[in-house]
Amino acid sequence: MPQDEQHFTVIDDDDIRFLSTQLRGVKQARVRFLGGTTEFHLEVIEVLLALGVSATTERLGMIAPYPRRRFGIRYKGDSAILTVAQDAALMG
Repeated sequence: MPQDEQHFTVIDDDDIRFLSTQLRGVKQARVRFLGGTTEFHLEVIEVLLALGVSATTERLGMIAPYPRRRFGIRYKGDSAILTVAQDAALMG
């Protein structure tokens, strides 16, 4: 398979299971990415869309303290703010 046709998955089944469980009932999310690769960002958005969650994104330079968990979620009604740190552990 030519190099440009390969697709490497950077989000795994545990991430998908976590997001589907935690975002049940959420219709809209604001996703704040802390670093990470473009491929990871796109896969997170694809998972959200597959779950029926519309998303807006922004990229943050850094926050302190840096999160110990890959996904931090704050809820407000049927919306959520999702902070994503690709290099952090899934469950901290």
